Amino acid sequence: MSRSFLVSMALLFGATVGLLSSNDDVHAAVGDPITCSNFSVDGLYNSFNSSNVFGLKFDERSVVNSCATQQLSCADIASSFDWALCNDTAGGQLKVRHEGSRFTNFKLDSGPPLDPDINHLIPAGPHTITYTDSTDNENRTVSFTVNVNEEDIDTFPFSVTTAPPTPPVFSKQFLSDTIDSGDVSTLAFIIDNSANASDAATSLAFTDTLPVGVEVGPVPKTTNTCGGTVTATAGTGVISLAGGTVAAGASCAINLKVFSATVGAHKNTTGDLTSSLGNSGTATATLTVNAAAPEINLTNGSVFAPQSIADDPAHVPTLGDSTDFGTVALTGGTKQNTFQIENTGTGDLTLDGASPFVVIGGTHAADFTVISNPTTPITAGDRSLFTIRFDPTA
Repeated sequence: MSRSFLVSMALLFGATVGLLSSNDDVHAAVGDPITCSNFSVDGLYNSFNSSNVFGLKFDERSVVNSCATQQLSCADIASSFDWALCNDTAGGQLKVRHEGSRFTNFKLDSGPPLDPDINHLIPAGPHTITYTDSTDNENRTVSFTVNVNEEDIDTFPFSVTTAPPTPPVFSKQFLSDTIDSGDVSTLAFIIDNSANASDAATSLAFTDTLPVGVEVGPVPKTTNTCGGTVTATAGTGVISLAGGTVAAGASCAINLKVFSATVGAHKNTTGDLTSSLGNSGTATATLTVNAAAPEINLTNGSVFAPQSIADDPAHVPTLGDSTDFGTVALTGGTKQNTFQIENTGTGDLTLDGASPFVVIGGTHAADFTVISNPTTPITAGDRSLFTIRFDPTA
């Protein structure tokens, strides 16, 4: 009577999936607990020939597109694998074999490191394989049980678990998180895949619906190092990415301008970022918009070298700031000086009172007359000129 064994195996850092029978194909959608590209399991080979040989082969070197069941013995899979569980002969002798250049401390249970490229017999009972992948210094642990019995069965079920891939970290920020009403800020989305040394994240996608009062800037100036297609139309409230990619061990970013004229704190939470490596969740940032405020600055009338006039009752008139009109003939003499009101703030500056909006006071005030009035309001960053004439005979 032929002998057979049941191998129940688990990779101890993930959620369990169902049993894989002799005709199962390991390939599944990326993101499932076990796939060709998740943990880079190259294939499950446990179909049987007349000698009941089989192999479970793990290849951590590259991502492959498909897996197929084959009839392979330990000798058959002596190359092109990282490590394998195999049945070398009919009769139920499970063995383990590994390719040595990739691993350090490849051990069965608490024994010494196993020599590479040799079939090592595994006795019945529970066992643990541990090893370090020298290419990324990741320690891996595999636990399995071998039960040798006298019943002839025609399948060898394997229960395999792997850790789901680590999705990239998704974050966002307003590079200027406080602006004045009517200004723009740069909104940055950052996708960080540095935790994955060997897995690129493909099919990156998310949608961000901006809060009411915030919209894509009139000139978005979008930059994108994540690939795919970014949609961010000026004046709209929706930003999206589709089909992006970030390489293993790398990060990428999307930057664009947003605009708001609505005062307040605008909390912005995106939709989930999804990719080939799973769901990264949402990202949140807050943009605070302050009311625009004007700021007045009085200078002489020079366009090229304006000199500010101090807001100080004790200010001493000088020729430099044009507050000193110099010497004027007492009979028939006059002198005109021009001044400008600058709005150095962020909101419109409205001059109080009635035209001419400039009030002259002090000793000999009657000798001075406003002959050219400033205009109001004065927009942010703009200026308005006015002229005063000095007539000592007035």
